[in-house]
Amino acid sequence: HPSSWSPLPPITPEQLAVAMRVRRFFSGNLNAMVAGYPYFPWKEAGYLRAQLARILHSTVVSPKNLWIIPEDAENAKPEQNPGYIPAPASELLSAKGWNHHRAYIMPEYNMCSPPVQEGEDEEDKKGNP
Repeated sequence: HPSSWSPLPPITPEQLAVAMRVRRFFSGNLNAMVAGYPYFPWKEAGYLRAQLARILHSTVVSPKNLWIIPEDAENAKPEQNPGYIPAPASELLSAKGWNHHRAYIMPEYNMCSPPVQEGEDEEDKKGNP
């Protein structure tokens, strides 16, 4: 039934790796096999979940300096900056006023924090998740 919701399965790095190379339209049937090359041996629900993960991790942004990455922990989660002062609305009109909030999905299908842009000073790096 089109009005019902179905939970999507968790995905594995292997599913994500294959899904990143597959170029197929969705059929709308979560139980359908995904035809095409490279072969995707899981059902459309897994393909949809992998594509949603890619979209989510590349599009979630927050205002610059809102988050701090602890320097002492590898792959640490960002913490909200207690000294954050919201930027004027005029600064938020430009992409330079924003940072990616979620980790990037790397070609090895691991997660990492977005790279620090060249030319940023040390204070900017602390607020760049």
